[in-house]
Amino acid sequence: MGTNTLIDMCVEDTASRKWIEGGVKARDINLSVISVAAARQVIARHKMSEPRRAAFKKALEARLAALVDDGSVMLPFGESEAAQWEQWRGHHPLEIDKAGTRHPVGQDTRMVIATAVANGCTLVEPEEVYHRELRKLQVGVVSLLEE
Repeated sequence: MGTNTLIDMCVEDTASRKWIEGGVKARDINLSVISVAAARQVIARHKMSEPRRAAFKKALEARLAALVDDGSVMLPFGESEAAQWEQWRGHHPLEIDKAGTRHPVGQDTRMVIATAVANGCTLVEPEEVYHRELRKLQVGVVSLLEE
């Protein structure tokens, strides 16, 4: 599960929230320590009021705890994941689109991709441009579409 999926599952009326509440079983979800750390960092650094930040952080931590309690697995970033990341570190094109401008995917996202590949998992994220490239390379991806 990618960083944006973790963040969006704490927001009402997002594709991620609908997906997580739509019957997927926690035991079928693997979480990356990288995506969890990145989600926490995004919340800590995003411009918002402190009460809103505290509420967002609480929602994320509660959702993570519930997933793990219900059987989700927290995947580490170890040697096999690092070996995969070597392949993804400089791979081009892996791009996101921000307001009509393409930007390279960050290293944290590449590490999450490497974790998914190393563990034979499917990456679940809100739809991104780079998902097409992942599919061409036969990486399992579920692109969550916003309505």
